[in-house]
Amino acid sequence: MKFIKIEHALFDSGLLILEAKDPLFKLNKREKEKAGQDMLLKKMYPEENTERSYLESGKPYFLNKSSELSLSHCENAIACQVSENIPCGVDVQHYKPKITRLADKYLNTEELNWVKQIQDEQEKIKTLTAMWSCKEALYKMYGKGFIDYINLFTLHPFTAENGTISADADLGDGIKRYHFQAEFTETFVWVFHTLSPTLLPDEYATRKSI
Repeated sequence: MKFIKIEHALFDSGLLILEAKDPLFKLNKREKEKAGQDMLLKKMYPEENTERSYLESGKPYFLNKSSELSLSHCENAIACQVSENIPCGVDVQHYKPKITRLADKYLNTEELNWVKQIQDEQEKIKTLTAMWSCKEALYKMYGKGFIDYINLFTLHPFTAENGTISADADLGDGIKRYHFQAEFTETFVWVFHTLSPTLLPDEYATRKSI
């Protein structure tokens, strides 16, 4: 088991990576998710009560803390983000080749055009996974249920080597530019929100809004 904690002036982000020998790894999906989140938050804040519940939309919240909270998990990793200062959005996804067949389900024409320019297949899979993960993080920041991934979220070109992703999105309070960090491992990508969003000029308001 590996634990990573990133402490920033605006947020804390944490990641727990499970190995096949870990007792948690042998639990069923639901049990592993709950126990993994409990363990990760206890490692993040050993002296604090990290009990939590969920809104009807599925957005998690602390029962005894005022901090924002976002959670995610995949086959062998659990991620979280906690903040008092910025909206929280975190996501972790394993790389799967089928992501290349699903790109038009969550990317707009502008995004699809620049992804098509990536020649290396593995790099394309990593990039598409990070894009899906980033839009999932935005969805969690929205926190109110269904939202249009194609028309309301636009990601700017980035590379796996850089790992910094900018996105223009309307989460109900005007179109803003959001910033994310993508940490690429051999088998999965971990994406989390990093900076306070900035309101964009009026000319962006012609894009579809909520």
